[in-house]
Amino acid sequence: MKNNKNYALLEKRVFRKFLLILSLITIGLFTFATLVRGTFGNTIVAILENVFHFDTRSATYFYHQTIRNNVYTIMLVILLIIIICMIKMIISFVTSYFDAINLAVENLVTTEKQVSLPPELSFMEIKLQRYKDMLEKKEQEAKTAEQKKNDLVVYLAHDIKTPLTSVIGYIELMKELPDMPIEQRSKYMKITLDKATRLEQLIDEFFEITRFNLNSIVLQKKQFNLTFMLEQLVDEFYPMLQPKNNTISLQMPENSIVCADSDKLSRVFNNIIKNAVSYSHSDTQITITLKKEDSTTIVSITNVGDILNTEQLDSIFEKFYRLDAARSTQTGGAGLGLAIAKEIIIAHDGDIKATCHDNVISFVVTLPSYI
Repeated sequence: MKNNKNYALLEKRVFRKFLLILSLITIGLFTFATLVRGTFGNTIVAILENVFHFDTRSATYFYHQTIRNNVYTIMLVILLIIIICMIKMIISFVTSYFDAINLAVENLVTTEKQVSLPPELSFMEIKLQRYKDMLEKKEQEAKTAEQKKNDLVVYLAHDIKTPLTSVIGYIELMKELPDMPIEQRSKYMKITLDKATRLEQLIDEFFEITRFNLNSIVLQKKQFNLTFMLEQLVDEFYPMLQPKNNTISLQMPENSIVCADSDKLSRVFNNIIKNAVSYSHSDTQITITLKKEDSTTIVSITNVGDILNTEQLDSIFEKFYRLDAARSTQTGGAGLGLAIAKEIIIAHDGDIKATCHDNVISFVVTLPSYI
């Protein structure tokens, strides 16, 4: 019904064009038939007499035998010619719409021009303009993401040099001073280890960027215990919790079976928990809860940190977005962890969102249970 309404104006325009041409044909044929039986005959006879030097009798005879007696045949020939011309005109009229649509489609990828179509195709113009706006938005987003990635690569390349230089410097220092006091050697060893760990993190971020750009998400679903997975992940984070005296509280049933890609979900929750650990205030607790509602499984990871505004919450799942503006920090990653988490959750037909109330930040992951 909606399509019929959309094309109604176009149908009326084509019908009016056809009706106009048909009316002109009818009027023309009627006029011709009338003239043949009226003064038109006298005009033909006069032309034959004056131009071709016929005598009056011969001219009259020629007119009757050639034109008057064959008037219907002549009208039929004229009608066929007019019909052919009419069909050509209608085809040209209709194909002009295709030309307009073709030009409008070409303008979809031309930023300088707006989509423009005849009024009777306004419904199509609105749709094409919407698609053009979407394409321009996606193109701009792609350019912005590419620029962020390029900037990030430059920053990481610069930042890698700093810990690498320190590692080399301290190792050379300990090599040159074999009799260095044990306490001082231990201090330098700790600094070297910290710098090497940071270097490893930066190299991992390079690999993360490469994997994100080259890999498509292919799921290999199977049933597994999500509770057990989260408990294992939390155990791996205890060394990271100690420097700021943070803790993690688990609130979940003993067994929560889901059907999903366990490796990729492990990556999702690892990224979210890592984000919570990195940005939590000291001496605070990170809470992980798991519950089932109807046919969904909901995992919530909550931490206490800096207050996030609406713009930050809207951008937090974007590629290469980092909460810390500084380009060289101990907590600043490549800005891909949460973006990758979102893509994996969407591939599972799930949902992920971030909220902030005062200084309590929550990441809520909703997954179909499939069981």
